[in-house]
Amino acid sequence: VAVRRTRKFIKRYYANATIRLGRGGTGDEVKVVFPTPRVHRLDYELESALHPGFFDRFEQALSPDADLDRRPRPIYGKKPQRQSLSFARYLSSRYLRPEFVDPDDRESQYQILNAGILKSGLLKRFESSPGAFVKTCRRMVQGFDAFLDLLARGQVASAAALAEWSATDFDEEGFEDFLSEYGSDISPAAHYDTSRLKSDLESDRDLLSGLADEIDQIRPNQDPNLAVLVDQLAEISAAADREGISDRDRRDRRKVIIFSYFADTVEWISDHLRREVQTDSRLAAYRGRIVEVTGGSGNPGTAMRGFAPRTSARSEREEDDLYDLLISTDVLAEGVNLQQARHIINYDLPWNPMRLVQRHGRIDRLGSSHSEVFIHCVFP
Repeated sequence: VAVRRTRKFIKRYYANATIRLGRGGTGDEVKVVFPTPRVHRLDYELESALHPGFFDRFEQALSPDADLDRRPRPIYGKKPQRQSLSFARYLSSRYLRPEFVDPDDRESQYQILNAGILKSGLLKRFESSPGAFVKTCRRMVQGFDAFLDLLARGQVASAAALAEWSATDFDEEGFEDFLSEYGSDISPAAHYDTSRLKSDLESDRDLLSGLADEIDQIRPNQDPNLAVLVDQLAEISAAADREGISDRDRRDRRKVIIFSYFADTVEWISDHLRREVQTDSRLAAYRGRIVEVTGGSGNPGTAMRGFAPRTSARSEREEDDLYDLLISTDVLAEGVNLQQARHIINYDLPWNPMRLVQRHGRIDRLGSSHSEVFIHCVFP
């Protein structure tokens, strides 16, 4: 039997109740009061940082290209270049010779669906950060080169693992694992139209390389998303200084969790902020007080205890309070008590809105010392 009490129900029927926090109810007794969440939208303009026409080229690259037999006309004898990604590496079944096509084989449908997911993922990486997009394109180009090398050896990578991929939530680990592990199953190249397959593989590789080269020219100090983030952190720090009534209160008021969907973006943010806090006087309070966590790096327990010692570790010792900026993927979006902080910044937005609810629940929860908590969402 599960008994669920909604927040609305608790506010109505338990207005003056108290509760003991901590494991087993052994912590401090506090009144059942929830903070009031305030949502703040942050906007940035990306186009000014890009070469003219990049969005048009990127849109064309990701556009559907159902007719793989269509070829643009050669110009002045040059080799025609495809303007949209065929994702031939992930759609090998579409290049099978007619005598090897199995009409009952569902693999081709899995490939088509997941090629679409990969295109969406590439778009999501682009929205997240230049760093995440460039690294993903470079990794994909390496995969295309490996595929072409295998093709030259008379073999083609199969997509038998796509059935598993289609069931994932397209998170950081799933995406990276798919890109690195795909190609483990192989079949004879004689079963395929290798000339057409090779041509599309090379076109995809060159197109991805070109997109990556353009975006790679954007330095962190030219990224308008990072500029908006820095300005917002400066405002948060200044407000904490104005409103705080003690050193501890000011510190709690300027504590911020920055969530990103991708580990590469966490690294992009962290590297930039560590440089900025050393030179931007508005961010002086954050010097030496930044920590980052992803699924593959950082220690979540250590980061939480240093960032929110009173709510995550029940420690009142000032020397345990080590960090005021916590930059994390969704590895810290569930089941942790970080309500010592007052702010969350969603640097990019996940496809699934429930992930936002889970993120916000880290600070919008019982035990918060803040009457208001602030949820910042960054929009391109």
